[in-house]
Amino acid sequence: MNGAQLLLLGCVTLSLCGGLVMAAGGRRRRDRRQVAERVSQLGLRGGMTGVRVAGRELPGGLPDWLRVTLLRADYVPDGGAITLAVGLALLLGGVLGWQVNWIAGTGLALLLLAVGPMALRVLAARRIAVMVNAMPFFIDSIRQMLISGVSLQQALGRITAGAEPGVRRYLQPMVRRMQNGAAVGDSLVWLSDRLDLAEMHMFAAAVQANLRYGGRLSTVLGNLANTLRDRERVTRELRSATAETRVSALLIGALPVIAFVLMSTMNPRYATFFFTDPTGHRLLAVAGGLQVIGVVAIRRLLRLDY
Repeated sequence: MNGAQLLLLGCVTLSLCGGLVMAAGGRRRRDRRQVAERVSQLGLRGGMTGVRVAGRELPGGLPDWLRVTLLRADYVPDGGAITLAVGLALLLGGVLGWQVNWIAGTGLALLLLAVGPMALRVLAARRIAVMVNAMPFFIDSIRQMLISGVSLQQALGRITAGAEPGVRRYLQPMVRRMQNGAAVGDSLVWLSDRLDLAEMHMFAAAVQANLRYGGRLSTVLGNLANTLRDRERVTRELRSATAETRVSALLIGALPVIAFVLMSTMNPRYATFFFTDPTGHRLLAVAGGLQVIGVVAIRRLLRLDY
């Protein structure tokens, strides 16, 4: 049995083990939901239910970055879909490894497995950007309602009901908590911890400080809205200042791939060397590693955190 056959066998075995693990996890989640429903029928309150996102329960024990990403994306993938996607990626990688070599098969499997997390991060970034852009207008609306004599809880409920879907998806859980008896300040802190968003942390801290020490909340919210607008303006200016560098980084990152494709088209033996010769395998691994290191380094240099 050669390396490609061993790779295919390992992929199939791993996909079967993953399916069994996901099935066991699904049974445990169903058991927890049944227990939670029985507790609620008895009129008791307990901490047995997990965090729910888009109608599904968020699994426990997730890393912080993955939990925040899922909460920001407001999406929890189905366990069966994850198992099917992983199994398909491993199967395609095994087939390519069988036909070409194990390096190509492993690379394809890893690439397909990375598509899911990357797509989830893009979805989370796009959805949370809508919330960030709407925060100054959201705070201004609350300030205007407070000036007209409406309480903070009523203002939050009314604005959430009339907000666009991209904003309402994040505010509705907080409003439900307040409707069930939670304090306004605690609900805002809960939402800021849930999304881990700097703008929401600032809003929750302003409300908590006002509720504890008193003062005119409308004035504080007006200053906060102006601060958020200034922050957004500075972010746009920084992105404009680094636009040339980002385009250069994109071109430099794509240039090796484009050159490899063009050379392979003009001279097929050029690509065959990297996939058939042991020296080509090592050179391809080194080139891929250097490319990944360069991309990570450029992303670190262009990160706009302040």
